[in-house]
Amino acid sequence: MITAEKLEHHISHLKEQHDLLDKAIKRHYTRYDNDEKVKAEKVKKLALKEEIEKFQNQLTQLLKDSNND
Repeated sequence: MITAEKLEHHISHLKEQHDLLDKAIKRHYTRYDNDEKVKAEKVKKLALKEEIEKFQNQLTQLLKDSNND
């Protein structure tokens, strides 16, 4: 069974990955790096954002359900 603590930890980990990608993308822009590399990192960043939102919704629902018990 998935717990609120596990979801919170996973969300935190995903946010760290998202922040690292954001910093990497900014570095690429300052160095005028390969556009394909930047594009690939932006796609990964967007996928992480969507995954974070999905797990945050699950956490919200889990907390709501546990409060109703």
